[in-house]
Amino acid sequence: MREHMKSISGIVISPVETYRNLLSAEEKLGIPFVIVAISGLIEGLFSFLQFEAYSLGIEVTEGVIVAILAWTGIAGILHLILKASGREGRYKRLLELTGYISVITVLGIVTGSIAMFINILLATLIVLIFGFWCLWLYVLAVRENYQRREVPEKVIFKEPAGIGNVPIIVTFAVFVFLLYSSLGYRIGYIVSGMLYFIWWGIITSSHGIWRDKKALLWISAPTIVILLLLYSELPPLFRYSELAGLLWLGLALYAYTYHIWCNYHLNRTIPSIRLDILSLVTVAVFIFLMYMYVILNSVHFIITMLFPLWWLAITMSYKSWYMISTWIWACIALVLFLLVPPLFMILDAFYAIGDVISIFFAVLFAYSASYYLMIKWRA
Repeated sequence: MREHMKSISGIVISPVETYRNLLSAEEKLGIPFVIVAISGLIEGLFSFLQFEAYSLGIEVTEGVIVAILAWTGIAGILHLILKASGREGRYKRLLELTGYISVITVLGIVTGSIAMFINILLATLIVLIFGFWCLWLYVLAVRENYQRREVPEKVIFKEPAGIGNVPIIVTFAVFVFLLYSSLGYRIGYIVSGMLYFIWWGIITSSHGIWRDKKALLWISAPTIVILLLLYSELPPLFRYSELAGLLWLGLALYAYTYHIWCNYHLNRTIPSIRLDILSLVTVAVFIFLMYMYVILNSVHFIITMLFPLWWLAITMSYKSWYMISTWIWACIALVLFLLVPPLFMILDAFYAIGDVISIFFAVLFAYSASYYLMIKWRA
């Protein structure tokens, strides 16, 4: 029991030494499981007290279940990514190390809840501090548990052939042209539809499968969609902006799905997140939101997801998991993830929503470009 109490206090005072002591002993998940369950119980209790929920039992039960699922799920995702990137470590050991992090979570819940009655800004600051503290402990747990190993020839994730940035620039230029042109909606559908075939040709060429009959079948999907838009009664039932937004988002999903299929079809591997394909997805999401924001109530949540996605893509591309600066940028992405929704609603009260969307996509570009240049410089 004394050893367990030493580990619990050590995670606060000297986490590196605590992790190394745990690594030298036998793996035990009992105490970490109890700590995680207690953190969920306390979170449910404070949630009941703050929001005056209907049932204490339901809040506590939900808190415990969510805490356990988050504990096992986050550790599982980290384990898969690290194993795929060429690291050697045990999932059970990672669970043990990260389970003790819930001690910090408990301290954050209690301190933040007390501060909530004093000042909301103070409570927010405390939550951010404890969030960064937990994130740093996760970094230490990964660093201590996983070691480098030789990556075999057959890996789960493989870097596929490059697509390039020129098609993305052309795609965005076509969007700007259609946005300000006076062409009819049918011409707009034809021009947008041609991009499906262009992207099919680019991806097919990058993988060298022009003669593959299965690759030819992928042309049928955009062909059917374009014919339906041109000759069916579907367009009059919707506004042009709604169908156009879906058509552009569909372009990104189509290109990325075909890109994954080509790599798996040829190599039986899943491609890593390529920055050029993610650029297409980002451009398509921007266009989709510019067309569809009138009927969407969760625009800001869609934008927030792109910040951690870009961080993950750049980190995976340059395998910079063990750089301290990488996790500093992860913290920045987390702050932006938390700040975008409230800032979006504040700016929406003073500016047109299209302008607000453009502002946050500019912030996204600045963030991803800065992180990319920093990684390139360090590499």
